[in-house]
Amino acid sequence: MSGAGAATYAQNTQEQALWGKPVIATNPSTASNVTSSSGRKNDVRDQFFANGRLSGSNPPWASGDVAALAHDLHTISAPASVVFAIGLERQQAINYLGNARTGYYRGTFAASVCPVCHFLDDYPDANRESLALDASLSDRASAVAGANYSDILALSVRQAYGATDLTIPNDSLDTNDVMVFMKEISSNGNTNTSVDVIYPAFPLFYVTNPEYIRLLLEPVMQYLATGRWKQPYAIHDIGSSYPNDHPSSYPNALGHDDQIAEPQPVEECGNLLILFYAYSRSTNNTAFATRYHDILRTYADYLATNGINMPSQLSTDDGAGPIANQTNLAIKAAIGLVAYGTMFKEPRYTALGRYYANQLYTQGLATDAAKTHFTLTYPGNEDTYTTTFNLFPDALLQLKTFPQAAYDMQAAYYPTVRAQGGVPLDSRVGWAKSDWMLFAAAAAGPNHNAKRDMFIDDVHAFLTNGLNEVPFSDQWNVVAGEGNGQARGFRARPVVGGHFSVLAMQQGGAGGGGGSL
Repeated sequence: MSGAGAATYAQNTQEQALWGKPVIATNPSTASNVTSSSGRKNDVRDQFFANGRLSGSNPPWASGDVAALAHDLHTISAPASVVFAIGLERQQAINYLGNARTGYYRGTFAASVCPVCHFLDDYPDANRESLALDASLSDRASAVAGANYSDILALSVRQAYGATDLTIPNDSLDTNDVMVFMKEISSNGNTNTSVDVIYPAFPLFYVTNPEYIRLLLEPVMQYLATGRWKQPYAIHDIGSSYPNDHPSSYPNALGHDDQIAEPQPVEECGNLLILFYAYSRSTNNTAFATRYHDILRTYADYLATNGINMPSQLSTDDGAGPIANQTNLAIKAAIGLVAYGTMFKEPRYTALGRYYANQLYTQGLATDAAKTHFTLTYPGNEDTYTTTFNLFPDALLQLKTFPQAAYDMQAAYYPTVRAQGGVPLDSRVGWAKSDWMLFAAAAAGPNHNAKRDMFIDDVHAFLTNGLNEVPFSDQWNVVAGEGNGQARGFRARPVVGGHFSVLAMQQGGAGGGGGSL
């Protein structure tokens, strides 16, 4: 229930909304009668226990009271069911740059009662569509990589979509002005984090509805287009609690006019360019990228200057700490440059990206001398390693930034550093990330299905080990004796959309074309 007197956009310490209107509703049917009541919880429950129905009494509301609905199904001789709607309506759902945005549904159903009635009436059709989606997803995932992969996707799709708000302006209810906002659940509540959330989640949208990639990027790009973010690299998010005294996390998307946002310069620029190209290629829509060409060129130029000789900085896995000359970041910079050059037909950027890739792999700048694996950092550091998940978009989008030999090298190496619970993120840590593991699995390619299945089986083993009670976590300990198999705190995050990377590879550059499932 909403907090008493809670301010709009207030939330509790569990990142749950305290503003809005709780909804509980049901419809009578030909086989049942509906009764209702409210009041002290013991009184309401006693009514139902005694009579199988409620009295209809509604005394003045007091703290701790409950509201209840009950169906009397009479005597039944066959299975019967009823439908209840439970939810929280937030008409002011998002604070975007000081302007309220509301749920897309209000473009059709402006009054509160209308969408609830539609939900209840539409349930049979919605349920059929949901079951059809589940069956299609299960069949496709199983055909690509087996039953374990199917299980993983079944638990990922709703978790990722559930972290999004599909919105229109609250004042005009204009359904031509659509934006999607995504919450970085449990890690810090950022809004539309282009690094930590949208990029790892994008394979889900690539497969099911590529337009969501554009709709997630739109609020970020419209803010950048105002010129209020003045750094030469892309912004990390448009609403966060970074640093701790910056109270603008989800559902506040106020930007960072003070220029204080978590700095991940190469990561942010590379992600943005890759996401734009993924959207353009999967939809054949070049107008979106063209509209923001000047901004994107600024970030391509940043990678051109800083993509290979980089000072110490954070990557998307900021919990592992900052280091200089990170191989995985340099890989992303090279691919980002090729994505930009290909997207806008500017060959000098494409050539530069491939030159960087040649330095990193062919010339051995970021490999060990024997070319058995990419190192964590360069030059030197031959005893280190990293999961090069950033190779995935190069393979998916067929950019050919890196040669096939680089993929074969990594696929052969991963089993040699596999711990009891899976391949650690890199040589610094004893934990793994499920999204990045499946990016690496997908990048291994069709010649390495055994290595692909190794990653899938390790994620599935974590998912089913019975040691965790939180919604699908994407980070867990993998080293024996160090809490192997136990989640590390992340829960219910939308980055599980990255689990669709293996399925996305079956579509190549085609994408979902607006929803192929």
